[in-house]
Amino acid sequence: MVEQFLKIRKWTPKTFSDLFSYLDHLDSNEKCKVIFRITERLIESDSCDDNKAAEDMLIFASENYLASAENNAKALIFYRLGGLYEKCFEDYSTAFEYYKMYASHNTEFDNVNSLLLRSILLRDDFTYSEEMENYLKLSYGEINLGLRNDRIYEHIGSLLVARKNGDEKMCETYTKRIKAIVKAEDAIIFDLLMRKDTVRDTLTVPKKVYRFVELL
Repeated sequence: MVEQFLKIRKWTPKTFSDLFSYLDHLDSNEKCKVIFRITERLIESDSCDDNKAAEDMLIFASENYLASAENNAKALIFYRLGGLYEKCFEDYSTAFEYYKMYASHNTEFDNVNSLLLRSILLRDDFTYSEEMENYLKLSYGEINLGLRNDRIYEHIGSLLVARKNGDEKMCETYTKRIKAIVKAEDAIIFDLLMRKDTVRDTLTVPKKVYRFVELL
């Protein structure tokens, strides 16, 4: 049944009604999981209508399903809300708050601090704060694939710490690393060759990251 909702290309009051009627027969945890699946496609879309439909679904879920849901089910909704506001609306302050709620309920998924590091850097326009440095330190102990999307934010955070400490040598080191990551994105052959466990190592960051790098 869920597959039918995944195929919908234009959400209307009728399709929303059909979805919520279907969800009425599920427990709160399953409701959250279904909303999580459906909104993944809507957030990946370039359509403003799809993004708004995702927001409506997620807000409805957050207001109606979370009271009786388990923590990891709640975490799914908060994670998806964070991604929606970060990637679709570029509202990094709201995204950061939802990611913090995700982190406080999540007991299953890794790399929470790397996620919070990225979102606080985007929220604060790459300025130093003790909170940012704390997430940076915690992110060092997390298991990840070492892909460029992770490394660039870790290097930016490290650069800000080096600047705060007045360490010119490390500032130069991290500046070079950041620029190398961005430069590598221009080499198509690099993208074809660099893979981590079948995950393509491409750089996917907002324009404000490129603007920051251009000023280094």
